[in-house]
Amino acid sequence: MLCNFQGTNNVLDIVTSSRSPSYELTAYGLAKFQDTIPLLQSQNITHIYTAPAFRAQQTTNLLGKALSLQPDQLSLEPRLGMQNFGSAEGIDYDIYKQNFISQQDMFENTPPDGEAGQAVFDRTEAFLTSLKDKENETVMIITHAFNFCHISKCLSGKYGNFPQAGTVVIYDFSQQNTVH
Repeated sequence: MLCNFQGTNNVLDIVTSSRSPSYELTAYGLAKFQDTIPLLQSQNITHIYTAPAFRAQQTTNLLGKALSLQPDQLSLEPRLGMQNFGSAEGIDYDIYKQNFISQQDMFENTPPDGEAGQAVFDRTEAFLTSLKDKENETVMIITHAFNFCHISKCLSGKYGNFPQAGTVVIYDFSQQNTVH
């Protein structure tokens, strides 16, 4: 699983579910992506599922090329979409966090006029369940920080630390649900 690399939204330090190409990878994000390619090449990834935001698709396109994957091995997955932040869309992340009493509350509750965090968890869990037919494959999921935490909760029972852009976590189910 990959938390998408730094995008312009990260530099602006805002919450956004926008799919606009204006929120693209930064030069720094692209450089960090290049640094991560060797690690990802060694994983024998057979399929990449990506969130619909432009910056996640940008990463998926570049990674697919680096791994010599075919177009049918790269899938846009709507259930990995960012949480709808409602009237909080585009506000400073530090101000956004003040609406919640804890990180867990932020992941589970609902921003004003937005989508409930529990709904994000439910659709994320439904997506992960749909991967059962990929049990003998190595798949990559490219998503965003909130979704990254929801996936962690689905697979490990804990939200885990809020990831930095470009964080990679490997869940190895060939052994005993090992997390690397």
